[in-house]
Amino acid sequence: MSRWLMADGWLKFAGIESGSLCLQAGGFWDARNVARLDQELRVLENEIEGSLTVDLAQLQRLDTAGAWLLYRTMKELREKGLQADYAGVNADHAAMLKTVAANDQPCEIEPRQPSSFVVILDHLGRGVIDVLEEAKQQVAFLGLILTTLAGTIRHPSR
Repeated sequence: MSRWLMADGWLKFAGIESGSLCLQAGGFWDARNVARLDQELRVLENEIEGSLTVDLAQLQRLDTAGAWLLYRTMKELREKGLQADYAGVNADHAAMLKTVAANDQPCEIEPRQPSSFVVILDHLGRGVIDVLEEAKQQVAFLGLILTTLAGTIRHPSR
């Protein structure tokens, strides 16, 4: 039973040392737990105003998904101008974090393509608007011709 309880990754408050918020991370930081841990880190990321130290000494397992969460959080805090560091990192975890950091490449995501039905409706709607705009211009031109003709009939000497 304890094997299953320890399979969850966790993050807990460890105290404040020298003005730095200290957190402990432990358990399994793997793909199985990444959604929950991501939510916890995103909430935490918005609340931190000073420096942060995350102690990884109690991590039992760290895969690329967990390493990415830690790396991304630290990176975003540093981009905000805050100090963010790890403590208690073993050699395996350090190698995983280094690998994740080395592979941090921007990736453009192709925008979702609308359905064919939506594209047809959009095209049809734009066509109707073009026809109405053209009709408006034709009526305005006809009005200009009739106004000019009426002025000429009214004052033929001009």
